Amino acid sequence: MWRREGRNFPVLVLTARDSWSDKVAGLDAGADDYLAKPFQTEELIARLRALIRRASGNTSSELTAGDVRLDTRSGRVTLAGEPVKLTAQEYKLLSYLMHHKGKVVSRTELIEHIYDQDFDRDSNTIEVFVTRIRKKLGADVITTIRGLGYSLDDPAEPGRAESSATATEHMQDGQNQTGEAQAGPHVKAANTGSLARRMMLIAAGWIFILLLVGGLALDRTLTGLITRNFDEQLGYMLTGMIGSAEIGPDGEVFFIRPLGDQRFLEPGSGLYWQIRAKGHEDFPSRSLWDRSLNVPEDHFDAQPHVYDSTQFAGEPLRVMERSIILPGSDTKWMFTVAASRVDLNDQIKMVRGILVYSFVALGFGLLLMAGMQTWYGLFPLRHVRRAIQKLRTTGASRVTQPLPQEVEPLVEELNALLAHTERQAEEARMHAAISPMRSRPR
Repeated sequence: MWRREGRNFPVLVLTARDSWSDKVAGLDAGADDYLAKPFQTEELIARLRALIRRASGNTSSELTAGDVRLDTRSGRVTLAGEPVKLTAQEYKLLSYLMHHKGKVVSRTELIEHIYDQDFDRDSNTIEVFVTRIRKKLGADVITTIRGLGYSLDDPAEPGRAESSATATEHMQDGQNQTGEAQAGPHVKAANTGSLARRMMLIAAGWIFILLLVGGLALDRTLTGLITRNFDEQLGYMLTGMIGSAEIGPDGEVFFIRPLGDQRFLEPGSGLYWQIRAKGHEDFPSRSLWDRSLNVPEDHFDAQPHVYDSTQFAGEPLRVMERSIILPGSDTKWMFTVAASRVDLNDQIKMVRGILVYSFVALGFGLLLMAGMQTWYGLFPLRHVRRAIQKLRTTGASRVTQPLPQEVEPLVEELNALLAHTERQAEEARMHAAISPMRSRPR
C-alpha cells in the first residue's frame, strides 16, 4: 500500500516472526530488508548502513566526491589519500551533503540534522562549519547556492550552480567567524579582565599601604631621635650654666668659669642663653646682642622644660628652661638656653629625603618582584593554554603534561570533557549513518 503511494524510503522489518513465510510476505510487501529477533546491534547497524547506501545510490560504505572520501563505517575522511581530522559537527555536515550529493540542501535541513531539537540553534554556525570544511578539503568542495543552501558535487559533474570563486568569497566572509563556534552556536566568551592585572593591582595597593604606614612610623621614629639628640645638647649646656653660676656680693648672678661654646659670644650665632629673675636685670649672652628671650616668670620648672618658639622673626628657636634657687639666695632664677632650629630642620629634611628615595626604590623593587611572581605563578595557566593548542594542532586526545596540583582539577575536567566529546562524536557518526532515512519522502 505505502509503496503504491510513492513512498520510496528504505524499510527494514524488525520483528520476532522468523519463519520463511513471514520474511517472504514482508519483502513482497515492499520491505528492503528483514531482521528477526534475537539479533546483535552490530548486525542491525550494518544492515541500516547497507540500506542507506543503496537508497543513496551507493553500494559501498565509502562515499566519494572528487578526491574526498568519507567512510561511514569508520568515520574516516581523507583528501587525496591523506587523512583529514574533522570535528563531530563538521563530519555530520559533510556526511549529510555527501549522502545527498548533487542535491541542494537548505540551511534549515542542515541545522535539523546537526543539532538536537532542544539545542539553541544559530544558522551562522553552518557558515562557520562550511568555511572550516573548505579550508581543510578545498574551497570548491562545497558550493553555495544563493538563497537556497549548499550543494556537494564531483568536480567533473556539470550543473554546479556556483563557481569556486563564489565558494572562495563565502570562505572569506566566514573568516571572522572561524574559531568562534566549536560544538554549538555562535557564542562570544565573556571577558572579565586580565587576571595578571588584577593580581598586580592588588599587590601594588598592599605595597603602597604598607610602605606608607611603615614610612610614616619610621619618619616619626627618626625625627624623634634627632630631636631628642638636639635637646640633649641643650640640656648639657643648661647643666653647664647652672653648674657655673653663683651669687655675687651684690646679689646678682655671675659665672665662675666661661661657657665652652664660642657661639655664645658671637651676635646672632643661633645659640643663646639668658638668666632672669623677678626684681633683677636680665643676664643675657653676648650672642643675643640687643634682644632678649621672652620667658614667663609666673611658673617654676624644677625639671628642664623644652619647647619651640617663634619670638625671633625668621629664626625659629628650640628653647629649654629650668627654674633654680642658687645657694645664698632666696630668688627663683630662670635659666634658659635657646638654639636655632635651622640645623635641626636641615637634619630632619635630609633624613626624610633619604626615606623617600629609599622607600620609592623599595616600592619599585617590590612591584618588580610581584610582577615576576605573577608571571611565574600564572605560568601553569599558560602551560594549559599551550596544551589545549596542541590538542587542536596535533590531534592529541588528552592533556598528559605534568602540571601543578592547583591546576590538576581543571585538567581533569578538561580531559573528562574531551572524553565526553569523543563519545558524542562517535554517536554523531552513528547518527549520520542512519539520518538520511529522515529526509526521504514518506
